[in-house]
Formats: sequence, C-alpha cells, structure tokens
Amino acid sequence: MTLSLKGRWSSTYRITNPRWLAARGATVGVVLSAGSPAYAALWYILSAVPGEGPAPISWPALVAGLFVSAVVLASPASTGIRRYVEGRLPGTRRDARRAFKILETYARDIGDLSTLALAVEHAVTIATTARDVHLLVPAGNGTWFLPVSRRISGGVRPLQLHSSGAIVTWLRFHDAALRREDLLAEPWHLPLSAQEHGELQRHRVRLLVPVKLREELVGVIALSSRVSGEGYTTRDLRTLGHAAGQMAMWVANALVLATSAAQRVRLEQLLHRSVRAQEDERRRLAVELHDSPVQWLTSAAYHVEACLESFRRGDRDNVGRQLMQVRGTLDRALSELRQTAAALHPPELEQVGLVKALARHTAIFERDTGIPTELAASGGVPRLPAPVELAVYRVVQEALSNVRKHAHAGEAEVRMGLHNGAFWAVIRDDGVGFDADDGSLARLGHLGLAGMEERAHALGGTLGIQSSPGEGTQVTLLIPHVHGGDNTGTEVAT
Repeated sequence: MTLSLKGRWSSTYRITNPRWLAARGATVGVVLSAGSPAYAALWYILSAVPGEGPAPISWPALVAGLFVSAVVLASPASTGIRRYVEGRLPGTRRDARRAFKILETYARDIGDLSTLALAVEHAVTIATTARDVHLLVPAGNGTWFLPVSRRISGGVRPLQLHSSGAIVTWLRFHDAALRREDLLAEPWHLPLSAQEHGELQRHRVRLLVPVKLREELVGVIALSSRVSGEGYTTRDLRTLGHAAGQMAMWVANALVLATSAAQRVRLEQLLHRSVRAQEDERRRLAVELHDSPVQWLTSAAYHVEACLESFRRGDRDNVGRQLMQVRGTLDRALSELRQTAAALHPPELEQVGLVKALARHTAIFERDTGIPTELAASGGVPRLPAPVELAVYRVVQEALSNVRKHAHAGEAEVRMGLHNGAFWAVIRDDGVGFDADDGSLARLGHLGLAGMEERAHALGGTLGIQSSPGEGTQVTLLIPHVHGGDNTGTEVAT
C-alpha cells in the first residue's frame, strides 16, 4: 500500500509539473553534450586510417554511441547531475504549493501513520529539494521524538530527540521553524546537550519544523541540506510552517489510531494472560484437591465399607476400630480442606498483615516439607494496600510451592523490604535449578510463572527469575510507588 501510494502520488506530481520534465530534459542535454565530443574524439582515434583520415560514421557505430549514452544516463553520475540541475533550475522551490496540494488530496484518506509519514516526507522532499527528510513523532511514552519510518542510512541509527531537550522544548513554545544556524545565535541561544549536538551532526540536520495542533507538539519535521547546497530562506520557513499547520490534524489523527491499535493489542494480551492465569490457578486447585482431600475421603469410604461388612458379620469390636479409622481419616480430610480454603483466601492476611501471614505460611511449609526456610523483612515492612499484600503473598506462596515440588532444595529463604518507595521481595532456594534462558515457555508456565507475572504487572511491577542447573533458583518481585494501607503499623519478621 505504501509503495503504490508513493508511486501514484509521484506520478501525479510529475505529469502535472512541467519543471520536472524540464529538469530531466536538461539532464539528458548535459549528458549528451558532455559525452558527444568525447565519443567523436574516440571515434576519430580508433577509425583513422594513415594518410586517409577517419572513416565516416556508420549506423552500427551510431547505435553503439547511443547505447553508451543510455548507459551513462542510467548511471549514478546521471542522478547526481539531475539533482544538481533540479537544484539550480529557476522556479523549482516554488513547486511547494503544488506538492502540498497533492499531498492534501491523498492525506485525507490515510489512516496509517507509516504511510502518512512516507507521503509527508516525499512531499517535503519535492517542495524543498532536501537530501533527507524525517517526520518525528512522540514515542516511548512520550520520552523521545523518533522518526516514524525508522530508516537506517549508511549504518547510522535513526534520528532521535529527547522530549525534555532544548530543541523540543524550544519548538514546543514557538510556532516558527528553527534553522541550525540559529541554534546558537542570539536571542535563541539553546544550551544543547551532547546528545542533541551529536544527533544534528550525525544526520546533518539543517532545519526543524514544529507540527502543532492547538499548541500541542504532535510532530517535528527534520530536513537536511538541499541538493544544491543552498540554505533555507525566510520564504521557505513560512511555506513549511503553513504546510505543517495543515499536516497537524492528519498526524494527530494517525497517532490516535496508532495508539488505539496498540492499546487494543495490549488489552488482548492482558485478557489472554488473565484467562491463562485463572486456568493455571484452577488447575492447581484441582490437583491439590485430588492429591489430598479427595484421597482421604476415598480412604474414609473404604473404611465405611469395611465397617458395614463387620457389622453384618456381627463383629462389633472390628466395627469400633473401623469407625475410629473413619473418624481419623475424615479429620485429616477436613484439615486438608481448611488449608486449601485458607490458601484460596488467607484470613490472617487481613487480620495480622503480610509479614506475620507469611511467617505462618513459611512455618507450615517448613513443617510439611522439612526444608529450613528463613523469613526476613529488611528494616520492618509497614502495612501495605490490600491488593499489594495479596499479590506478594500469592507470589511467595507459588514460589515456595515450586520449591516443594521441583527444587529438591536443602534450604530456602524469603526476604523483603522497602527502598525509595518501592517494595521488593526475593525468594531463593539452593535446589537443582533449571536453565531459565532456554526459552522453554512450557517449562516456565508449568512453574506458574504466568500467574506470578500477571500479579506483578497488574500493580505496575516486574517479576524476574534467575536459575541455572545445580545453582538453585531466585525469584525477584519489584513493585514501585508503594504507599501504606489503612493499617499503617510497621511489621517485623517473627
């Protein structure tokens, strides 16, 4: 679509622009004028007969000469000559209105930001005869202004301007274009950073034009030097400023569409991850119910059958023993169900806070597994908002569950604390570990990493996992900008 639009737009401009035809005609004339004497001299030398002079030019020789001229016209040298002629041809710079008018005709139907950027850059190139043109738009959460096309020319990375830098700040508060020679001139002296100075030097930027919609900077057009080597005049700046005003609405609309598309993709990814995390949680619950309470209830059913058989035989002593076994089995099943219910929604988390709730959980974990487990809260941890405490509890719970099922560890530890308003937690074991860099998503999914990551991302945090065979595993949780909850008392590990 992009290429067809560019070709269609270029063809329309060329057909309706006599100066384009004149420039090509002048180029052909220059090449033929320069090549004909050389061809004639070469023919004279090669066809001269001693005492008789050169032979007359034959048709094959004429065809060969035309063929040589065609090769010269198709060579890079011809392109350089054409650009030079175009830059010197009278009235070439007055083609701006025609170029931007054709751009306006097609830009109204362009919703794709990349296609619009290509059309804008193409129109500005024709209107100004600039060697290189880039349309820069906000990117990276508004931190940078980057070219839409992201072209890499000659191994040089694309132009980028920091949003808080001197150049973008100046363009934000001024409606006029900024020439490079004015950057360090009074009264527009700009304290350029080394990064900005390097970008301008690397990409040979000579002119920066703000694209503003209702005083908001939605884009920047960066132009390099002209093909002819001439500078940009005041008239050029006025023409580009007027054109940038027309482009602002197109660019803003394309940015909105691009942002909406990115948000839709992000929402779809979050929904998929949320559903996957829920399914993982349900699968884990099903396994726990099957492995513990269901097994005990099945055992109790067998004991009941044995009790009934003893009752039919009249063996009252055996009936009593069987009933005692049934009672013990049901007590064990009830205990397992209570633990499962507590794991689904731990009541102590609301009652005593995160640190004490985790202290109880690690104590039960150590009792059931025999793995010594240390819990430490660096500097004391205050009561945190309920969503944060629940997310941290779940991550630690899942990490310790992985230690119990897969690590074959000799010991484990859980450490947590607050630093500069950010909460961190580290769960480490000295078990067998695994290759965390092998890209095995199935392996990481089996370890419940998807659900852990989802909880971290839901709070704007990150989850990292480090492991290697024989070196144990470390899970790191970081949640920035954490503030105290309703209960602001400070907790310490017990």
